[in-house]
Amino acid sequence: MEQKKWFGFNQDLVFGEVMKNKEFCKYVIQAAIPKLQDFEIISIESQKEFKGTDAKEKGIRLDILVKNNDGDLFDIEMQNANEYNLGKRMRYYQSRMDTFALDSGSTYNELKKTYIIFLCMFDYFNQGKAIYTFHEYEDSNKGLQLDTASTKIIVNGVATYVENNSKLLSIIKLMQGKSDFSNKYINYALDKIAQINNDPKKRRIIMEYETRLLEREQYGEQKGIKQGEDNIVTLSKKIKVLKSEGLTDEEIYHRYKGNNSLSSEKLKELITLIN
Repeated sequence: MEQKKWFGFNQDLVFGEVMKNKEFCKYVIQAAIPKLQDFEIISIESQKEFKGTDAKEKGIRLDILVKNNDGDLFDIEMQNANEYNLGKRMRYYQSRMDTFALDSGSTYNELKKTYIIFLCMFDYFNQGKAIYTFHEYEDSNKGLQLDTASTKIIVNGVATYVENNSKLLSIIKLMQGKSDFSNKYINYALDKIAQINNDPKKRRIIMEYETRLLEREQYGEQKGIKQGEDNIVTLSKKIKVLKSEGLTDEEIYHRYKGNNSLSSEKLKELITLIN
C-alpha cells in the first residue's frame, strides 16, 4: 500500500490551521520575540488579503495577521523556498500593514508597533544563527536607532542550536518535523497536524491547493524560458548593431555585463558568436 504524504507544520494550509489557536500563536510570537510576555491576542486572521487600490497596484496575502490588546500587529509567514528577496518583500509588507493600520485623518504618532516574522525552512544569510532580528540604525553609530516602531525577524528553520531560548528551539524542531510531546504547546500543534492529515476532506483541499501551486510554478518557468529566449534575441540584435559601429567585444561585454539574465561566461560566448 502506498504511504500517504504527510503534511507538516510548514505546509501553508496546515500552518494556517495550527496558528489559529491563540495560546499557540502567542507562544510562537514569544519564541521569536522573548521580551514580549505581557500581552493578549485579540484577533488572528489567516490568509489576510490586502488588495491594491487600483488594478496596477500589487496586492498581498499575509499567512497570519495577529492583533494584540495594544493594537500592535504581527505578520507571521511560513517560507519554504528561498526566493532571495526577503528584505524587499518585508519592506512591501510593512508598507501595506501601515496603510491598513492608520485610519484616514490619523497622525503618524498613532501608528502602532509592527512585527514581521518569517519562519524560513533555510538559513537566509548562511550565518548559522537561529534567528536574525532587524531594526533601523544610523550607519556609523549602531547605538543610534531610528524609532520606526517596526521589527523584522527571520527564523532559521534548519538551525541545530539555539542559545538561551527553549521556546524558539521547540518551534524550529516542529518546523523540522520533530516531536516533543512534553511541551503542551507543541503537543497541541502535533495533535492538530495529525487531525488535519487524518481528515480526508482537508487532505483533498491541501492536495488541490498544492496542485494549483505546482501548475502556477510550471507556468512561471515556461513563461520565464520564453521571456529569456526573447531577451537573448533582443540582446543579439543590439550586439550586432554595436559591432557594426566598431565597438570591440570587450567594450560590448562591459556595457552589458550584469544588465541581463546571462552569466558572464554566456555573455562572452554570445558576443563572440555574433558577426
